Amino acid sequence: MSDYKEFEGKMKKTCEALTTQFATIRAGRANAAVLDQITVDYYGSPTPINQVASIGSPDPRSLLIQPWDNKLLKGIEKAILASDLGINPQNDGRSIRLVFPPLTEERRRERRKHSWVFKPKLRVRPRRYRKLFMGFVDHPNLSGKGPQPDEGEHELRTRMTAEELREFMTAKYGKALYPPQQVRELERQLCTGNHSRCHLHITGGEPVSGRIQNGFEALQKQREAAQIERNRRYYQDNLARSRAGIQKLASAIQNSVLLHLQPAPVRANTGRLLGGRVWRATRLNDDKVFLRNEQDNMGDLSVDILLDASTSQQDRQEIVSNQGYMIAEALTRCAIPCRVMSFCSMTGYTILRIFRDYQKPADNRRIFEYVSNGCNRDGLAIRAAHHLLNQTSYEHKLLIVLSDVKPNDILKMPGNGEETFIEYEKEAGITDTA
Repeated sequence: MSDYKEFEGKMKKTCEALTTQFATIRAGRANAAVLDQITVDYYGSPTPINQVASIGSPDPRSLLIQPWDNKLLKGIEKAILASDLGINPQNDGRSIRLVFPPLTEERRRERRKHSWVFKPKLRVRPRRYRKLFMGFVDHPNLSGKGPQPDEGEHELRTRMTAEELREFMTAKYGKALYPPQQVRELERQLCTGNHSRCHLHITGGEPVSGRIQNGFEALQKQREAAQIERNRRYYQDNLARSRAGIQKLASAIQNSVLLHLQPAPVRANTGRLLGGRVWRATRLNDDKVFLRNEQDNMGDLSVDILLDASTSQQDRQEIVSNQGYMIAEALTRCAIPCRVMSFCSMTGYTILRIFRDYQKPADNRRIFEYVSNGCNRDGLAIRAAHHLLNQTSYEHKLLIVLSDVKPNDILKMPGNGEETFIEYEKEAGITDTA
């Protein structure tokens, strides 16, 4: 929410500054704003005229300047003559009158050319703020002021090229784990149906080396670093409770595994004879007329943990990161391979950030690098996580999703008709996820 207000303020200031600059351009009518950029020496300090005199407009084509100190009359007159206003001031000893003659065609062309000097400021600065804001936009459910789906789609398709947008994702979230060709193949397989206009960015969080950050990117990285430190401090402040929770969860998992592996009686072709089943051997050729105890084989088991990292979790980041760490640590103590990821979505991209992979138990503490931002397209995130699961050789695979079950993304999904689109939120988003 604070990021949105910050960028909203910067955009408003830019527009206000531009409006002020346009107002200084002389037109055919009297406008006191044309004097805003003209300063007069006032006790050794250059001071705008409107701060040392009252300015009125007795008629549509003239301005009347009445300084509060008559000694400033000559200085104001000289400052106006030295400016590019193009008007001769009329000094009567008490006030200065400026008469604005109608603009000639030649003068209009000059003024139009002069106004184009401000165009780069109108175009470049807001565009830069807009691109930066795309990385910090609040969750629509929370702020109520985030970009609406149509506007977000327009931004995605017209304001940034596909290459610029992918570079933006790489700079913000880290290098992709897969080469571009493999990413395109993943998108061809997974970004279909309700997600046909989406893209994927799967990363381990490795930063882009040698890239120079601008001020806003550096500020956002500082904020993320501060959040990561809060996540770690939250765990340390609750160390005794967290360790007790890890031990309790690890014991529950171990007991469940042992229960699953307890010998159980099964019918077999050897063992203790079951008199009541002998007839099946002679009549049905069923040789399983014996009973014996067998220990079940659980096989290879892996667990994937998927954390919702949308802005809806902004007030729970310390708790979510701690929960993810505790589950991973408990599974590690039980020697069960696990992988921990977070997911969020932004400007048409669904981002999966992998903190800890199966064979890297030492990376459990990287889970504290969890930071929330953007929206959440749960359906595509779970589809991508399922694809990653299928790439492993484990016999049994379990996916645990920690989410508030409130999917919401700025990119709409297809409706019933060919030209209709519906919001990716509430029941529609939940149905897609299910």
